[in-house]
Amino acid sequence: MALLSVRGLRVAFRSTVVVDGLDLDVSESRTTALVGESGCGKSISALAVMGLVPWPGEIIGGEIDFEGRALSQLTADERRRLRGRRIGLISQDPLAALNPVHTVGAQVAEAHLAHGRMSRREAWSLAVEALAEVGIPTPAQRAHDYPHQLSGGQRQRVVIAMAIACRPALLIADEPTTALDVSVQAQILDLLRRLQAEHAMGLLLITHDLGVVAEMADRVTVMRGGRVMEEADVRQLYAAPQHAYTRALLAAVPRLDRRRERLATVETSDA
Repeated sequence: MALLSVRGLRVAFRSTVVVDGLDLDVSESRTTALVGESGCGKSISALAVMGLVPWPGEIIGGEIDFEGRALSQLTADERRRLRGRRIGLISQDPLAALNPVHTVGAQVAEAHLAHGRMSRREAWSLAVEALAEVGIPTPAQRAHDYPHQLSGGQRQRVVIAMAIACRPALLIADEPTTALDVSVQAQILDLLRRLQAEHAMGLLLITHDLGVVAEMADRVTVMRGGRVMEEADVRQLYAAPQHAYTRALLAAVPRLDRRRERLATVETSDA
């Protein structure tokens, strides 16, 4: 049984349907990538799973099952307890996700306080441990820093620490490397792989970067205009994409062999 199962999900903002019939599954210890261009409905789909679709948006159809339970049948309080404790979310803008007037240690500690019975001292200690786990240097000191005092990569690590604080079964990563330098992107992806392996989390990775998909995913769902174009095992998708849109996305990915071919053509013509 899949950890997360989405069937026929439909989300609309007033009369405009932005997600139309999404199906996807995420299994324990496995990564499913949700891929597509900006505005295709990827992030809204993630927010629907979390129960956080912003007004005036609403889920108008479909079912979302998590750990064998239909989320539509849960009360608001039950959904609130689920968020953070069993489902973690890494947003694509860590600076916007963090409160600028609270230290990063206090914000990670708050995740523990919201879902566990403990003192603030105990929560602070766990927060420092979480910052260490995600690779923040000198975590006991940096826990007292504010978000603006950290680099972009460090802020993303803090957001990851908050998302995994309660050891969720499912981690949703919404464009986790978009605003980062290439070297920092690689570090964050390595961190996500390590955390997933250590805690057996299912990972729903939302991205438009097919290079990241090839490196991280087990299965891929391709979206366009709110609809699923193709769903396949990652190797199958790259070896033999079935939909024209998928082939166009793959063709747009820079490849070294194509660059060599172009250079060889130029050299031949010059000769």
